[in-house]
Amino acid sequence: MSEATTDQPEFESDIPDDWVERGTVLAGVGCYTEAMACFDRALELQPDHADAWNNRGHSLAALGRIDEAFACFDQTIRFNPDHYWAWNNRGLALARLGRYQEALTSFERAIEFNPNDANAWNNRGLVLSNLGRHDKALLSLERAVELQPDYYQAWLNRGGALLALSRPAEALRCLDQALAIRPDYGKVWFHRGNALVGLGCVAEAIADYEKALAHDPNDRRIRYVRDLLLASTGQPPEANSSFCRVLEPDRSAAEANDVNAQAQEANSQGDQGDSLDTLLAEFDRVLASNPDDAATWVMRAMLLGSSRQHEAAIASYDQALTLEPQEYRSWSN
Repeated sequence: MSEATTDQPEFESDIPDDWVERGTVLAGVGCYTEAMACFDRALELQPDHADAWNNRGHSLAALGRIDEAFACFDQTIRFNPDHYWAWNNRGLALARLGRYQEALTSFERAIEFNPNDANAWNNRGLVLSNLGRHDKALLSLERAVELQPDYYQAWLNRGGALLALSRPAEALRCLDQALAIRPDYGKVWFHRGNALVGLGCVAEAIADYEKALAHDPNDRRIRYVRDLLLASTGQPPEANSSFCRVLEPDRSAAEANDVNAQAQEANSQGDQGDSLDTLLAEFDRVLASNPDDAATWVMRAMLLGSSRQHEAAIASYDQALTLEPQEYRSWSN
């Protein structure tokens, strides 16, 4: 995009709003670096231009420079304390930094200024879920879909809150609502599979994970959970190759395959309970001394899946997600 604009006439203006408008257009087509130059020019002309600070922060966040984005949103609020979007964007930045309680405060301020905006209610619900306050998260997400019934992300997040509250049947209905609005949203198929696991419908869950992978073929989390359930149904070991790919780089594929082979052997010999319990105890021993070992949590999940303890397996996998979010998950709105 930069090369395409080099032959265009030089843009000139001494009006800050002109630069903000130009930067907003550039950001809208993904040219965030060029957009930042426009916002910087606007701020040279008018240092207290709240929208320039807010839009600059938005571009920085899109470039992954979250700390700098957060500082821009603070500047926006300094010059315009009632700036709804700055409070909302500040909350998103704080959430991406893992500062969930502060993010919650920002979203609640955004709601004060615009109580009928579904986006802020959705974001508030997400951050409450990250804080483990799933009941309150559910209420916030219910408000989001009341305000905007076609808000498929809020339906997805509402389903996630219900899953966290062990209400898979209700979660399934929410996820179906999300799919009715956006059938090509792969993340919904993944969570729908999780709901089906909670209902004991393993074959149907595997089918949903396959649909999720059709939309997001490079998502290691989805592939892992799919293969976890395949292992529990007696799928041949070669179908479980994704177990190796989700482990940390310094863990060998042989290590993962050895664990799975022992589980398969226990199944075939009929002493599944004792052998699997022994292996599980070994993983628990490792985790007692090194609870932050994400790869061991993943292998523990694999073992639990082989013994058909699906919900416990996914709980172990979720622990790996918590420890290594950059590898397995991203905070979304």
